[in-house]
Amino acid sequence: MNDISFRAWHNEREWMYEVTSINLKTGTLTIEYDEISERVPMKDVTLLPFTGLSDKVGRRIYVGDIVECVFEPWETAYTSRVHISNGSVMFGPFLAKRVFNNNQFVDVIGNAFEHPERLNKNKDDEVDTCQKS
Repeated sequence: MNDISFRAWHNEREWMYEVTSINLKTGTLTIEYDEISERVPMKDVTLLPFTGLSDKVGRRIYVGDIVECVFEPWETAYTSRVHISNGSVMFGPFLAKRVFNNNQFVDVIGNAFEHPERLNKNKDDEVDTCQKS
């Protein structure tokens, strides 16, 4: 069975939260912080799904994460944002699953909301493309 989980960037508070439940009937979700649970409207957050992939130390990779990856040990690291394009999880212009699977040189270094300065200044790495339209 696939592990389905989410994080949420609260657009007004500018803070990342773990999502513990989503209620589609009421359009709300439950976020958790400091052992406190709070129900918030979905319109107040950007929902970021878990990709099913992990980095070299087992950290979960979510849409919106900034990942550094060395394709080969002798090459320079490539840093980009994880995003969804045409239904596929992408790492910059690359299919994330192909790049990340069994790769010991993949490292989550932040997310595009809290650390936009860590992104390469590539056209495909702009933070606003992570957010809902």
